[in-house]
Amino acid sequence: MTAVPKKPSTSKKVIFMVITFVLGVFVLELGVRMMEIVRDRFFTQENGFGHSPFVDYKNVRKVFEVKNSNGVDYYTRTQYHPFIARSVRFPVEKDAGTLRIFCLGGSAAMGWPHDLSLSYPAFLQKKLELLFPLKKIDVINVAASTYASYRVRVVFDEVINYEPDLVLIYSGNNEFLEKILYRENRQLGNPWKHIAIVRTVYHVFSGVNKKKQVIDIEHYEPTFLIDVALGNTSKLKISPVQSQQVLEHYRYNLRAMVEQAQKKHIPVMLMTVPVNLRDWRPHASIHNDELDTMQLYRWQRLYREGLRAFQNGAYSGAVKNFSQALAIDDQYAELHFYHGKTYLEQDSIQQAREHFTQSLKTDAYPFRALPEFNAVLREITGESRVPLVDIWQALAKRSAYGMIGPDVLVDHVHPTVASNQVIADEVLLAMKKNGLLKKTDTISPAKTALAIPEHAEATLPLIKNLFLVYRVLLQFDKMDDLYQRCLSLPPYEKNTEAYRRFLVEFDQYLQVVQPYEALLFAQKTGQLQDKFTRDEALDIVNNYIEINRKSLASNMTTREFEQYLPEIDN
Repeated sequence: MTAVPKKPSTSKKVIFMVITFVLGVFVLELGVRMMEIVRDRFFTQENGFGHSPFVDYKNVRKVFEVKNSNGVDYYTRTQYHPFIARSVRFPVEKDAGTLRIFCLGGSAAMGWPHDLSLSYPAFLQKKLELLFPLKKIDVINVAASTYASYRVRVVFDEVINYEPDLVLIYSGNNEFLEKILYRENRQLGNPWKHIAIVRTVYHVFSGVNKKKQVIDIEHYEPTFLIDVALGNTSKLKISPVQSQQVLEHYRYNLRAMVEQAQKKHIPVMLMTVPVNLRDWRPHASIHNDELDTMQLYRWQRLYREGLRAFQNGAYSGAVKNFSQALAIDDQYAELHFYHGKTYLEQDSIQQAREHFTQSLKTDAYPFRALPEFNAVLREITGESRVPLVDIWQALAKRSAYGMIGPDVLVDHVHPTVASNQVIADEVLLAMKKNGLLKKTDTISPAKTALAIPEHAEATLPLIKNLFLVYRVLLQFDKMDDLYQRCLSLPPYEKNTEAYRRFLVEFDQYLQVVQPYEALLFAQKTGQLQDKFTRDEALDIVNNYIEINRKSLASNMTTREFEQYLPEIDN
């Protein structure tokens, strides 16, 4: 008699099904992780970068191409990245023993508004040559004027294939520059973000019917000059959701560059981003949108009285009025700026620092790296154990009151020539500390100090660049001093046709902007109707708009230009 096999018990069936399910999920998880590895490794190399949850890229073009010069192949800059210096080139074949360093970032890293020979990468090159006269040194300045971190990343993803011994990243001032808007991007939290299946499903469904901003690499033409000069605000900044997305995108880009460098075992250092905290009026100020009519009226009265008191040197009265205005609305950036200036006049340094910082944080169109960006840099370097070159602290130590200002920066973010040398010194010290130079090497700023040209801060190109910055970023109060600097240039600068043409342009601009500045101040202090008729005020505003249109928007059609015009109150 044949034995009938026993049927598996229900409990065994359940256990078998559970094991099968778990094994299936495990295999699927491994498969998805493999797909992510393939995507990141191969598609990143082919396209320049991997998937970004924030933006898409199009017309991606190489930064460098190979050209032969006297029998030697060099990487030279292509036409697609004109905001990187045209003169940048380096050998395709890296000689044995060569120390090759790439310096990335925006215009502050590039060395603008000075000559490239006075940039921090140039100082770093010279200092390394002094320390190692028998070694081949290539410090390559691939920073690009106006580039935000998402454009810096395009450069990074290419140059890490060119055998770098170190990559330096000094970026954060241009994150609000371009007119882009982010779709809402909710990040996965713990523990889901660690599960590849969940990540993939989430990214697929979160992208349905939600188009991301497209960043065009080849056809990049910044249009912010006229927008900013006419006093407009940034849609990115005035929206809390968009502003947070900017910060998250910045974090994503910096973290991605660090992770990619570490995967390739390439040393990378991040650099804090110093800004003029003490002496730079915020570009745009907006009120808390929850203010009612009565609150706004009271705020305006207190602010006007505070400004008048400040102007007359009655600083105690100014502090009282400004403090009461802040209790009504603490979102107006210029109020914090003047409050900080008032405290500084009273030698109340800590209170001044707090209000200058708030002025920076509440600027409605910031062209200075926000404090949150430097916090991100510290966060990433702490997590990844990547070195942080703290050039903010290095420059703050050399600034009056310990607050960065015009003693170390030529404008809102760009270092003086002397500060560029300090930055190079800080990089050298960080290289020594982190084992990128031999332990026996003695590194000190005194040992590698370089002479700074006598007229480094008194050149016509510099004055012309500052003239553009001051007028675009509405620093009208700095124009008179800049004009005197222009008149005091060395004779060899003044005895040129270029100088004479520029002086005519400067004079014409002052004739327009001085009445405009007086008009704005009269409006802020409640004296507009006492000092100007309606027709006079309209003429002054129209003259200001017209001179900016001719010089900053000459390539725009009338229709294109009109989209940037602010609303004029009747």
